[in-house]
Amino acid sequence: MSPLKCILFGVLAGCGAVQAYPQQQQQQQQQQQQQQQQQQQQQQQQQQQQQQQQWNSTSATSITTAATPAPTQNNDELNAKISVASTTVKALQILFTQDGKTLLPQDQVDRVAKFDFNEAPSQGEGGAIKSANADTMPYLFGKSLSTTFLQLKPCGMNTAHVHPRADEWLTVVEGRLLSGTFLENNVVKDGQAEITTTLEKFQGTVYPRGQIHYQFNNNCDAATAIATLDNNDAGTEQVAPAFFGLNSEVVNATLGYPKSIDGKSIEAFRKQIPVNLVMAMETCRAQCGMQ
Repeated sequence: MSPLKCILFGVLAGCGAVQAYPQQQQQQQQQQQQQQQQQQQQQQQQQQQQQQQQWNSTSATSITTAATPAPTQNNDELNAKISVASTTVKALQILFTQDGKTLLPQDQVDRVAKFDFNEAPSQGEGGAIKSANADTMPYLFGKSLSTTFLQLKPCGMNTAHVHPRADEWLTVVEGRLLSGTFLENNVVKDGQAEITTTLEKFQGTVYPRGQIHYQFNNNCDAATAIATLDNNDAGTEQVAPAFFGLNSEVVNATLGYPKSIDGKSIEAFRKQIPVNLVMAMETCRAQCGMQ
């Protein structure tokens, strides 16, 4: 058979010489495959090291009483890339692919798609709290959703606060919590604005955007709740520190006790107001033998 037919038809034309690549080409292919495998292994090792550094950074801040762990530089860089993506498809490619086409290995996909509430929650005197939001989970970037894990120790309280940019749904998943919230002006008579209810396991309630609310574990066993908010950057502002952080004259005038609370006492208040998750109510502590 002619060489041209062998090139065109190969084995089907009965040309044994074209049934396999020359040995030199096979060796080159094997070398290329080995190099690709080595590069992939190096990339995986680098990403694992970056992930370990991220967890170490989060653990280092876990003893503070901040409402959410501080975002890592890695997440900031990833969010920056996502923020300039012109389409959702391109944003997903940044999150889940190596080159815009090839899906990341499963362990790397898990790091993007899965948020672990077991890792380094922010600890306060009265409990622990951790939030999945746009900073701590880049996959939430551009989505109207975030979730917070809340664990309160016996007699622990998540002090009165508001979320300026989100409505919240809270569900108790273990134990029991006293939930409190305050209605806005002109709904009821003065002195009747507070609404309290006890939430048992798998019971929930809603806190409208900007409405003051709190949770208190007035029991001798720990309680756990999951809160979902309709904003990936809901924000949190504790009521007492915000109020007493105002100008002393404004605080005095608002409270209506200019003789009892002067500028000096306001400064004392500021120093003693806890930021979040405090131990509260002496009666609860006494009942639970925590004195």
